[in-house]
Amino acid sequence: MELEGPALLGVFESAFVHNGIGEHEIGYVYTARFTDASLYERTHFDGVESNGVAYVAEWVRIELFASRGNVLFPNELFARLKADA
Repeated sequence: MELEGPALLGVFESAFVHNGIGEHEIGYVYTARFTDASLYERTHFDGVESNGVAYVAEWVRIELFASRGNVLFPNELFARLKADA
């Protein structure tokens, strides 16, 4: 999958507890577009984390995100996406 027009949206830092262990992460979030427009018709994408754990990513319209009970971390990212929508 190729992307075009990547631009840094923001850098987000989080400190949190997961499974009783203090964690820290820094995320660089970019906006971009797929060069193949047909990819926007897909309902989901299968992926694999760097540690080998598989995951499924799906499209979620910003106005439905909170109402479905999903959580997006860090919280600042949701606020930024909502403001830019």
